[in-house]
Amino acid sequence: MKLGTIQNETHQSLIFRIDDNLAITADNLIKAFDLEPSFQTMQEFIVCDDKTQKIINDAIEEVTSNPEYYSLINLSDARWLAPNPEARKILGV
Repeated sequence: MKLGTIQNETHQSLIFRIDDNLAITADNLIKAFDLEPSFQTMQEFIVCDDKTQKIINDAIEEVTSNPEYYSLINLSDARWLAPNPEARKILGV
């Protein structure tokens, strides 16, 4: 699973990459699969429990298998932000 954060119109959006050029936003994934809106940001996604992570992963696999049925965004036009804009600590080696 590849994740990122982009500027989507007027707000930040957590995205799940489907292929090199396509992704689905967390908002669209939540709507398409009627998921609990508990992971709007990268930080919220990171702290999801294992059960929720599995449900999200299964939903992303469904989108990857049938992308024509979902509202996807083209990443070539995306304005990328820091992967986790709310990071509290940054470590480097």
